[in-house]
Amino acid sequence: DLERAAGLSSGAYLGSKLIVLGVISVVQALIVAVIGLAFRPLPTHGSLLTNAPFLELLIGVAVFAVASMCLGLAASALVRTINQAPPFLVLIIFIQIMLSGGVFAVGGTGINQISWLIPGRWGYAAVASTSDLNHVIQQGSPLINSLWDHQSSTWLTSIGAMIVLSLVFVLIAWWRLNRLSPRRRK
Repeated sequence: DLERAAGLSSGAYLGSKLIVLGVISVVQALIVAVIGLAFRPLPTHGSLLTNAPFLELLIGVAVFAVASMCLGLAASALVRTINQAPPFLVLIIFIQIMLSGGVFAVGGTGINQISWLIPGRWGYAAVASTSDLNHVIQQGSPLINSLWDHQSSTWLTSIGAMIVLSLVFVLIAWWRLNRLSPRRRK
């Protein structure tokens, strides 16, 4: 907030946050993913990058990290005080986990559509598509999901959805920061 109070534009302020936090988010996500996958059997082939399932998993995790970071920036721009941000972000993380589709089947009118607005839903779907999760789960299980189909179109849809959500979250953050700009207050 000191940067904006000193006259830095909302766009420059947000751009610097996106670059710095984006790099940090991707590096952290890749480190966690590499450690988490180090001693696990990998899929024999990816959904899109058929000869590079490990790289496909890392791309899915990295895009998810950036989308979640953009959601966090939008959320932090929407709160009124710094003290409101942590509980709000914890709530967002909880919602992302619950609506990812990995905890319980996300179906039915309403909850399924709400889950489309959550990067966790699409990040989980991208990784599940690469991992061919629908074939790992017992047939007939309510967890089987068409968003997890082991197809390039399914994986690309998940990645595309996270990119679109990232852009929407950045626009929300920019709009809110622009409204709070010292030059706009009169």
